[in-house]
Formats: sequence, C-alpha cells, structure tokens
Amino acid sequence: TKDLSLLVYLGVVLTAISFELIWSGHSQFFFENTLTRWVSRHADTGFIFSTLCVGVFTQMFLEAGRRIASINRLIQASFIVQVLVGTLTSANLLPVIAEHPIVYLTCFASMCLYFYAGLKSYLNHYQPAKFFVLAWGVMVCASFIAIIAKVNLIPSNNFTGYCLQGGAFLAAALFSVALVDKRRVYLESEVASATKDLVNNLELIEEQNVRLDIARKDAIKASHIKSQFLANISHEIR
Repeated sequence: TKDLSLLVYLGVVLTAISFELIWSGHSQFFFENTLTRWVSRHADTGFIFSTLCVGVFTQMFLEAGRRIASINRLIQASFIVQVLVGTLTSANLLPVIAEHPIVYLTCFASMCLYFYAGLKSYLNHYQPAKFFVLAWGVMVCASFIAIIAKVNLIPSNNFTGYCLQGGAFLAAALFSVALVDKRRVYLESEVASATKDLVNNLELIEEQNVRLDIARKDAIKASHIKSQFLANISHEIR
C-alpha cells in the first residue's frame, strides 16, 4: 500500500506557513482582502486547523490504527473536539473571555496526546518514531511558552512572540527527517525480507540438488546391478 504520510506532511508544511502569517498578522501585507481580514480576526480557528492537520499526519505516520489502536481512538476523539471548537470559534459562538483559553487548552491537550502517541510507538519498537517524538517535544514546549505568553502569565517579547513559529518550523524539519528515517527502515525491512527469501530459496535448491545426487547414485547403482544380473543370466544360458 502507498504511504500517504508524505502527502499529508506537505499539507502540514503549507498549513504551518499559513498559520505563521495569520498568527503574526503578516498575512494582510501579502493578501489584503475581506477573507484575510476575517482569517486574521480568527487566528484561533487557524490554530485549531493547524493542530488538526498535524494530528492527521501523526495518525498516518505512526500507523496508529494498527500499532496503537487504543491511543488511535483517543486521537480520533480529539479530532471531533477540535472540529467542534473550531466551528464554534469561526462562528463566534464562544464567549470572548473563554474563547482563547478553550482553544489553547484544546490544542495543547491534542499536542500532548500526539507526543504520547509517538512515545508509545517508539517504546513499542517502532524506530522511525524517535525523530517524531523529538519533533513533538519541541512543538509542545514552544506551544506552552507561546500560550502562557498569550494569556499574560509571562512577559511578551520577541522570543515568546515568535517561539511558536520557530518551534513549528523546527518540528516540520524534524518531521521530514522522521519521514526519511521511516523510508530507510522500510527499505531495510524489504531488503532483509528479500535476502531471507533468497537464502530460503538457495537452501531449497541445495536440498533438491542433494536429493538429485542421491537419486543419480541410486540409478547408477541399479544400472550396475542390472548389468551384473544380465551378465550372470547370459553366462548361465551359455
């Protein structure tokens, strides 16, 4: 089957770039229209959408349905919650004072779940997950710093202002490394499987050759016995 995680990863990268423009307010410098003004006023919806996209990538990259079925159900439940919260924020149905905390809590909880899913996969000996876990570790830390700065729990500065964007791009780079590593592991598995099949075939051929050699020797022996028998009969007749 084809691995679609690479295609989803490209979508994640585009989403990260778009969200960086929205989060920082730079989108209006490039596209000044009604849509970009609406998107800029609904940055929380973009945050939800970005988290949801990376969640889909997480699910596909880790092959969660097959490797970590119990956690996969939690990831699917988080998708439903994110879609619900995103719909409410885009429709301005959440109280203004509660909108940011709800969005941030939903996204951060989902990121922690993705991190846990990667860690669980790695502990279950899924080697490509090691860079994935590192990527989500960076993303969770960067998101935590950005969120507590947004709610004024720490002073806002250039570091806190661009921490989330920097973490997102670093995580995207680590995701690309994880994809390459996943492909490497897959190819090594294919080579090992082909080598095993080749060894088994060689052993089977060798076994067949031994049997043929034994059969050949038995045929030669039978031919000698037959020749000796005919010689004896001929001598008796004479």
